[in-house]
Amino acid sequence: VYFLQRLGAEDIFKIEFSRGYYGPYSGGKIAHVLYYLNGSYLKGMVGMQNRPFDVIWLLEDTAQHITSYLDAPENKVYRDIANRTKEFLRGYYSNYSLELLSTIDYLLCNDLSITNVVDDISFIEDINNNISSWNSRKQRIFTGSKYIPMIVNHLKDNHLL
Repeated sequence: VYFLQRLGAEDIFKIEFSRGYYGPYSGGKIAHVLYYLNGSYLKGMVGMQNRPFDVIWLLEDTAQHITSYLDAPENKVYRDIANRTKEFLRGYYSNYSLELLSTIDYLLCNDLSITNVVDDISFIEDINNNISSWNSRKQRIFTGSKYIPMIVNHLKDNHLL
């Protein structure tokens, strides 16, 4: 949802994200929507007890319903946002890479102290410093990650930076 919003659905979702333990956090809004959809379109959102890496899955006919909805001419804008997001996230679906991608993107959108876009070495250093100050978990698993430059290039290539 974070990247759907970043890639064109700002006026649709209007969700304010903040720094959360695992990355940009919606204040529970997304969890409530997923819980509401449980049993109709997806499974796995039992009693709002889910933890961040618990599995949820689509029901058998859900993909067909979504495809039919997005294929309607009046929903072209939604289909385009979904396709752009799907293409952007291709190769970044692991827990690690998705969290790092959203964390860096959130920092670059919301932290005005990261300004060295021209100087890649200083820029990566600024990102590392900001990740380190986010929380101890992120400091431990992401600071100095060899994937940070790759993430930055991915954001640049997709015009998000």
